[in-house]
Amino acid sequence: MITVVRTINVHQGQQEAAIAWVNKMAAYIKETYPPVQPSIVRNLSGAVNQLHWIVNWESLSAWEKHREKLAQDPKFHQIAAENKGLFVSTTDNLYETVV
Repeated sequence: MITVVRTINVHQGQQEAAIAWVNKMAAYIKETYPPVQPSIVRNLSGAVNQLHWIVNWESLSAWEKHREKLAQDPKFHQIAAENKGLFVSTTDNLYETVV
């Protein structure tokens, strides 16, 4: 199993708007691409301006196929464009389950 964690650094003062946007995107992904079930979490300790988008995949190729589908999805791109000015940067980290 592969876990993908996208860390999103939110512009100061944009936390509420960023949470609303990630909830909208997560709802679209869950509805359109089952069984994908993203979890969005925020720090209780550490950097308070970060959100983390977490999805588990059966394999790296499953994640790559999903990304290819998203690249062809106009509604996804429309929602993605709505995040202008909310984020400073994003970082993707991939983890492999060992146990």
